Amino acid sequence: PPRARRPRGRGRTRSATRRPSAVAARPQGPLWRNLNFTLMWTSVAASGFGDRLIMLVAMALMGMTAAADNSATITAAINFWFFLPWLIISAPGGWLADRMPRKWLMFGCDEIRAGLLFLAFLLIPAAGAAAISSDEHWQIFAIMAAVGAFAAIFSPARNATVPEVIPPNQLTAANGVLISIATIASLFGALVGAAVINEQDSGTLRTVLIMGVVFYVVSGLLLTLLRIVRKAKSAKEKSSPFSMFSALPYMAKHKRTIGLTLVNVLVWGAAMVVSNAFTALHRRYDFADQTRLQTYSQMFTSLGAGMLAGGLFVAWLNRKRESVPLGMIGLTVAGLCVGLLAIIPWYLPALVLTFGLGFFGNMAIICTFSLLMGISPNYIRGRVMAINSLATTVAIVLANLIIWRLPEKTADTIMLRSLLPTAAVLIGVGAWGFWRLITRGPMPTRAQNIFWHLDRIFVIFWHGVTWHGKHRVPKTGPCILASNHTAGIDPFLIQAGLQRPVRWVMLNKNLYWFMEPLWKAINPIVLEEGKAPIAQLKTVLAALKDGELVGIFPEGGLQRDHRNLQPFEPGVGMMAVRSGAMIVPVWIVDTPMTKKMIWHFLKPSRSRIFFGEAYKPDTSKSYEELVEDLRQRILTLARQVQLGTPPRG
Repeated sequence: PPRARRPRGRGRTRSATRRPSAVAARPQGPLWRNLNFTLMWTSVAASGFGDRLIMLVAMALMGMTAAADNSATITAAINFWFFLPWLIISAPGGWLADRMPRKWLMFGCDEIRAGLLFLAFLLIPAAGAAAISSDEHWQIFAIMAAVGAFAAIFSPARNATVPEVIPPNQLTAANGVLISIATIASLFGALVGAAVINEQDSGTLRTVLIMGVVFYVVSGLLLTLLRIVRKAKSAKEKSSPFSMFSALPYMAKHKRTIGLTLVNVLVWGAAMVVSNAFTALHRRYDFADQTRLQTYSQMFTSLGAGMLAGGLFVAWLNRKRESVPLGMIGLTVAGLCVGLLAIIPWYLPALVLTFGLGFFGNMAIICTFSLLMGISPNYIRGRVMAINSLATTVAIVLANLIIWRLPEKTADTIMLRSLLPTAAVLIGVGAWGFWRLITRGPMPTRAQNIFWHLDRIFVIFWHGVTWHGKHRVPKTGPCILASNHTAGIDPFLIQAGLQRPVRWVMLNKNLYWFMEPLWKAINPIVLEEGKAPIAQLKTVLAALKDGELVGIFPEGGLQRDHRNLQPFEPGVGMMAVRSGAMIVPVWIVDTPMTKKMIWHFLKPSRSRIFFGEAYKPDTSKSYEELVEDLRQRILTLARQVQLGTPPRG
């Protein structure tokens, strides 16, 4: 073939001479050093503050504090008109997010929303009572619908932008932080708005609206500073306007996206029922000097504080594989909080329950949403997120429409009664989804999959375990994992990081009767203490010849109060030679150091597991030489870990 022409100009290609703003790569360091992420969360905070202010102004204008039995219908009406445009605009908004520069699209939406709030400012008189007559409520609905229309365009654009500025391994953490920041801003918006608004003085509403205008303007300006990599268009992209619906066949082929979307639909539909019931709960508590707006703001603040804590927890955990199981746990516990909220008549416990509802509900939202965002390819991500927004909006609009049209005299009573059925649905779906997830996985049996999932959740959450080099463990074929033994939790830490079952060699004296279901699930290779070791190794050799992964601790005992590698048992060399299996050295550090076995499990830690290079033993060497060679390999791996230079990967 003809030789490629050398580009002109001192060996620099055209792409190398582009302006940095056009080719800025996503930083791989911590989130707090990512300038793009800083701009994103700052913008999210500003717009979240503005969103909450406009909601409170609308409630005051519609006279929610004066309502006797229909306060829930007022909040439902406001939510209905805000989300109604999403039914029509979500899909085109996702198409625009995939066809236009996303940051400029978001900038335009924020500035237009600022203009709409300024229009509302001009329509409100400078003096007089804040509430307006019911004949003029259409003006509020029109403003809310217009603001919601541009929010429907903004949302898929922002959701599609996050994976462009955040590395994939930080996506769950980033979404947790973003939602937490939005929650903080919304909390401040609720507190500031409730403190400023005076129902007898419409001038206070004008003040709040001007604040909202400023925050929307700031949000849009911050987004213009984002530096996003320009990607070549995929051959899969279509330019026709009808391609906005191309996410539907894509999602039909990828059933997981449909399941995650349905979970989001359930969560947001239930959220509308519960949030609209907040104002109805006011009548259950004995408040002589507190208005409905104040009660709503306080309960919303408690809910938001829980969402903040839940978001920060998920960001700290930052585990993609466990996203869905954790989401299902969150959904179940959130349902329990709703059920208790429905039956407990005291205000302070209700605030605690709304905090729990926010914590676990936000866990479900972030985990499922982040996974949907992460598994959708960039060329169609905007449209997938738009379909998700459209589906959740249908649930939101229908829930608010039904609540809005409830009979005024019985609306609040009906809302209180609806909490228990809502709780039952959340608990049922969450528990069913969690059970369905943990019974499936990479293990050959249902019992092993249940143990593997529960094991991962426990050691990741409580022991903060991280695995390094686990790809060095062969996916098939006979293999021996040879590790130092630091604590009783060691086998659980190693197994949680691997997607094939490990048959652990253990003494019969450690087979505690109360753990019988576990022994049946993992099927360990049991050796009897006191019998000839060579005869008992036949069971180990049989497992290896069947192509299994066998885990051993060559020291033969625990390092309860030290971390010095002890001499190895002699049978390891014979096992390696006769089986012909690969050997993977393993080094475990930072596990709980305590003499009591129970505290090996219950004491929190930040455990780390390092897998060395797999090798095949030299059969020309003696058993003693092979044992010493393995010990030196583990010691070498330990020194590399101590020096901070373990094998990469």
